[in-house]
Amino acid sequence: MSNVIDHLIVCVRDLEEGARVFRDRFGLASLEGGHHPGHGTANRIVPLGDFYIELLAAVDPLEAGSSAFGSWATRRATSDGVVDAICLRTEDLSAVATRLDLESIVMSRRRPDGTELKWSVAGVERAIEESLPFFIEWHVPAEQMPGRSPLAHDRRVDTVEEVILSGDPARLGKWIAGVGGISVVEGPPSIVSVSLGTPEGTLVL
Repeated sequence: MSNVIDHLIVCVRDLEEGARVFRDRFGLASLEGGHHPGHGTANRIVPLGDFYIELLAAVDPLEAGSSAFGSWATRRATSDGVVDAICLRTEDLSAVATRLDLESIVMSRRRPDGTELKWSVAGVERAIEESLPFFIEWHVPAEQMPGRSPLAHDRRVDTVEEVILSGDPARLGKWIAGVGGISVVEGPPSIVSVSLGTPEGTLVL
């Protein structure tokens, strides 16, 4: 599918601590992801089927300090479980980049089992600077996408019910181009809240 929510990024100070917080507070387990070469960051993945939550931490302070992405992860790191960035999945990143005048870059990481995951992203700088969603196109088979990793949770999460973004409504409307589940309110650029649908009711991050 094009232009759907692919994943949510939660920046944490420590990956193991972040994993414990998510398990204890939300009932969501995670598994080891991998390192992002050149950015000094690593992640853990909370797989939820069609989407996932990425716990992100700077693990190499020197390398992270030389990367805008790594520096952002360091600045945003907390232990409160808030969503720091939203990534939208597309099947045609080139078209999105052309429409929004963005440059795309190829990234990769290697999973603990040795599998290399590759993807292209665009708009990461805007996500860092202006709390806008960024875009991803995966270059892996569907079964290798992070959200599809098999893992048992204490709580079932079915969907992203609603994301509320604050900013310039006209600009945000053009940026997200009608992606379902995203509401916009006028105000300073920020991610106001993310609501996840569960059998027991709404879980708000």
